[in-house]
Amino acid sequence: MLQKFGVQLARYVYEASLQYLQAYNPHSARAIPSDSVAPIFLLHTGASLKGGGVDHIKPWLPLFERCGVEYLVVVRMMDVYEQMRLEYPHVPVSLVKSSADVDSLLDAFPSLTGFFYVANTANNNLFLRCAGGRHVFLGHGDSDKSSSMNRTFKIYDEIYVAGQGHIDRFANADFDAAGLRFRII
Repeated sequence: MLQKFGVQLARYVYEASLQYLQAYNPHSARAIPSDSVAPIFLLHTGASLKGGGVDHIKPWLPLFERCGVEYLVVVRMMDVYEQMRLEYPHVPVSLVKSSADVDSLLDAFPSLTGFFYVANTANNNLFLRCAGGRHVFLGHGDSDKSSSMNRTFKIYDEIYVAGQGHIDRFANADFDAAGLRFRII
C-alpha cells in the first residue's frame, strides 16, 4: 500500500515545495532593486566576499557614478549582496541566483545595453547568453594568472586592460588570440 501511494505522495510534496519556493524565494525578491528605473549599464561580479566580490567592484563604482547614466550592480552571492548594501546604500544592487532571475531582471529593465564583468568567472554565462547589448570584460587588475589570459575571453565584445603588458600576454598565449578587441584604459 505504501508503494502505491508513496510515489504520488512524493510527487505532490515535490510539486508543492517547488510552487512554494517559486512564490516565496527570498533571493528572487532581491533580483529587481526597487531603486532602479532604467539602468543602461550592468556591472557584474560572480565572486564571493572572500573571493573579492566587493573588492572587484569598488574601483569601478566612482567611474560608473561619474558617467551620468543609471547603472546597476549585479552580484551572485548573498554575502556580497549584503556587504554592498551595507557599504554602498545609494547603489542599486541586484542578487541574481538563477537564469529565471536574469530573465526577470532583463524583462524589468529592457534599457540595459552594456554588460560589464569584473572577473572572468564561469557564472558570467547567465548574462553572456543575452544577445542584446555589448559585453565588456573590465577585470580588477593585471596579473599573470591563467584566468587573465585564456580562450574564454573570446566571448566578450571588448576587453579593457590596464596596459600593453596584458595585451602582450595574450599575443604570447598558447591559443589564437586573433579577433580579440582590446582597449587600454
